[in-house]
Amino acid sequence: MPRSNDSISTSASSGSFTRFEYQVAGHDRLLQHPASDIMVVKPCNQTEQRFYQDSQQHPEFLQWIPECYGSLHIATEIERQTIAEAQDIADGVKSISLNEPTESFNPAELDDHICIENLLYGFTQPCVMDIKLGTQLYGPDATPSKRAKMIKKANETTSGKLGIKICGMQMFDASTNQHIVHSKTYIKQITESSLLNAFMSFFFPHSEVGHAIVEGRERLHLPLEGSRIPAAKMRWIIRSLIEDIEEILETVANCPNVRMYGASLLIVYEGDQSAFLNGWEKMLEEDRLQEERASQQAKDNQAADDDSENEEDEDEQPAKLYSIRLIDFAHSFWEGDEVTEQDAGLLLGLTNASNILRSVLATQKEGNV
Repeated sequence: MPRSNDSISTSASSGSFTRFEYQVAGHDRLLQHPASDIMVVKPCNQTEQRFYQDSQQHPEFLQWIPECYGSLHIATEIERQTIAEAQDIADGVKSISLNEPTESFNPAELDDHICIENLLYGFTQPCVMDIKLGTQLYGPDATPSKRAKMIKKANETTSGKLGIKICGMQMFDASTNQHIVHSKTYIKQITESSLLNAFMSFFFPHSEVGHAIVEGRERLHLPLEGSRIPAAKMRWIIRSLIEDIEEILETVANCPNVRMYGASLLIVYEGDQSAFLNGWEKMLEEDRLQEERASQQAKDNQAADDDSENEEDEDEQPAKLYSIRLIDFAHSFWEGDEVTEQDAGLLLGLTNASNILRSVLATQKEGNV
């Protein structure tokens, strides 16, 4: 679906939405409309709306954030009587429009939301990690008390020194066919010395480390060996994530005028073995077809033949094995082109995110997890 510069501003009844069940961090309550599972509805401020809008002018950066379909307002309970459902908008995403307002209707009471890409769409059993980036967690508009609070929080967590902090994570437990969600108590207690183990438990939840740090949960039995994602393929995911993070780092460094305070890196991978292996085979087939097309085009130099072949697969969805995106831009904005240096704390966080994934690979290899 192409990204759009249009701002779809609509209004909706809160009763039309359900809670998004896979949210692992953040105070905002993500919503989902039953008409479409390709997007989520996120409460936001004007700063975040503007950030998505301005990012449309930076295609090199745009690929690393969720696609934004527009904005809408969600009405309060009192205002629900003034709202009626309208026709579906262009790509099948259901829109809600407003009837003629009544005397009691106050537009200022509506909550602002944006409709963004559901990054978990296409996964069967998504495993999700939310990593807060940067050493500065507040925006320039923060009050003195808010600024002091966020500085204290950064200094008391891994944010202050490393520029990264795990805010939430959940993994799929094949032994019980359920998701493991780490407690907030555990998340808050992660230190520099225990950060690696937290990452290990995320990518290798069935390892000894993974079993040891899951608090308040007893597995009924150990998962069968055949139910796990093969370790070699998990290593491929981690190496791919490292490459992507380094591309994000390069992109952000080349866009020194983008400021992201309190933004996060969202990592997702497929936790269901059957879905993962099916996706793996699909990816290999996609790669094989691309090589064949490139070889054929090189031989006869007929681009038209290659284009006609691409048309046959145009509607097929690529294999979903993992995903990584920058998210949460309530304190993010684009400055003028005269800015020439990127925030050092943000660059530090991305660098350390890449480094700790390298440590995960080394630890897994040494321990044969």
